[in-house]
Amino acid sequence: MNALKKKILNAIVEGRLLSKILNYIFIVFFLNILRNIIWCFLLIKNIDNKKIIFITFQGSYTCNPKYITNELLKENINCKIIWSLSNKKSDDQFAKQIKTVKINSLSFLKEYANSKIIVMNSIGYYNGYPLPKRKKQIIIQTWHGSLGIKKFTGENIRKHWFNTGIKNGLKTSYCISNSDFEDMVYRTTFWPNSEILKYGHPRNDILFSSNQYDLNKIKNELLSKYKINNNPKIILYAPTFRDIRNLNCYNLDYIKLLDAVKKRFRNENWVILLKFHESEKILSKILTINNVIDVSDYPDIQELISITDIAITDYSSWIYDFMLMEKPGFIYASDINDYNTERGFYYSLESTPFPIASDNDQLYDNIINFNEKHYHEKRKIFLKEKGCIDDGNASKRVVNKIKELIGDL
Repeated sequence: MNALKKKILNAIVEGRLLSKILNYIFIVFFLNILRNIIWCFLLIKNIDNKKIIFITFQGSYTCNPKYITNELLKENINCKIIWSLSNKKSDDQFAKQIKTVKINSLSFLKEYANSKIIVMNSIGYYNGYPLPKRKKQIIIQTWHGSLGIKKFTGENIRKHWFNTGIKNGLKTSYCISNSDFEDMVYRTTFWPNSEILKYGHPRNDILFSSNQYDLNKIKNELLSKYKINNNPKIILYAPTFRDIRNLNCYNLDYIKLLDAVKKRFRNENWVILLKFHESEKILSKILTINNVIDVSDYPDIQELISITDIAITDYSSWIYDFMLMEKPGFIYASDINDYNTERGFYYSLESTPFPIASDNDQLYDNIINFNEKHYHEKRKIFLKEKGCIDDGNASKRVVNKIKELIGDL
């Protein structure tokens, strides 16, 4: 510690520390000016009334924007579709009608600057700055949660992220909602004045799919990708991230979980799929267990949900989408008291349909004693109380709105 203090003092005395600070300030200042100059130059170009750009915080083809795009392609809408990606190498998955650009690149800015419609599922930023908006551009916010329990207000999320949300929220034209509850979240966070379109969430349309061929195709491709044999039933464990990066809470007993599921649901053929935010830090020991597979790199959690038989999470919003499929879901939250203090909830976990466990013994008991009839009664009450309107037709409603906005009706 004394050596560190001495190093800092020497740096101050010799002027090296001040020099570094001034250099940093100058670089940031210069880049900010350059960014504004480039943006002003791009404003010379007219807005293309048929161009739509899609931006996801994941930087990949996923979430609500993906399913809106799929519907645009299905209906063969006369428009130009741009997708922004964090990794341009993944653009081979796109239909030939879609142009891809690397997010935060000059190509991205060019396409963004003259797109009529901007569809995003997060607050939207460019190299750390709020995305600009031209007067005639239309921003459609789909968000990436629905009936999620986690609060996001100025008191419980990072200040820079919150401030960016406030600035971009004021520019947003429309918010896509699936419930009265989500209307409230929009109004009390970043979008107090944006028009709310209660259409349902496009990403949830797949959960109402009556096309068994599509679901079988998704499952078979996933089993092939991760070399899983014998067409097992699927348990998906996908906990949320922790702002304080505490990984001790991911202490699920996978062997005990498999034992409970086999006994309660009378089937020996199960596999546990794991989807983590911090996968590289917590999977080394877990993956030595049979029938436990890491799928953290799988980009579309809705596809995972669509082929899942049993869901387990802590506070992540995906399980509130999963409940639409009328399949068993469980909460495993070993750090519930700490997390409630850190992030805060819109409603109590006890008010949800899901049996709650704070340790592995409780989870085992909840699975063994799972009451399907009681669960479905609570599930219906919960969805009704939240005013959920998802019915499998959200993508069509959003596309109809886009057709109206680009003059394609």
